[in-house]
Amino acid sequence: MFSIHLLTFFTKHFEPARYILFSLRSIVVLSITICLYAFLPHPVFSSQELAGIQEILEEARDTALTIPDIDLRRSALRILVEIQVDAGDVPAALQSVKSIGDEHQTVLILQHIATVQIEKGDIAGARSTAAAISDDYHKAVVFSHLAENQAKHGDIREALITADAIKNPTNRDRALQGIVTAQAAAGR
Repeated sequence: MFSIHLLTFFTKHFEPARYILFSLRSIVVLSITICLYAFLPHPVFSSQELAGIQEILEEARDTALTIPDIDLRRSALRILVEIQVDAGDVPAALQSVKSIGDEHQTVLILQHIATVQIEKGDIAGARSTAAAISDDYHKAVVFSHLAENQAKHGDIREALITADAIKNPTNRDRALQGIVTAQAAAGR
């Protein structure tokens, strides 16, 4: 039923002459993807469920790449990346990011991926993702968040090293403030 509503939405709001409507199968794949995103923002999947979801997401990526309007394609890919990260498939998300083709959106998405990696405890992955961010400000935001996270987990020495590497003074100060707050909360 959700697919029918989505099909109705597409036909009402997009001129057929300007946008190529997807096949019914593609709409179903996109509908499933949207449902996963809307109803399972922080899902925990078994490996069998994850494999099925990854297959659906690969189909959704292939479908998104066929969208003729570049802004809609980028938007669909951005949503897809967020779903892939939420589903725990960071390698696929990083691969999908390469398809976006817009530096500003790529920077924002990489920042989101790195933030999720930090929250999930994947510090090495977050550092690697942050290194791929071309914008110094957004890279500094990630490293500031990383330093604060390290301090909250008691790794003050690494947090200070991370903060010291931040070039942006405002973000470095924010990271140092977070470190001090974590130290005070821990009674150190």
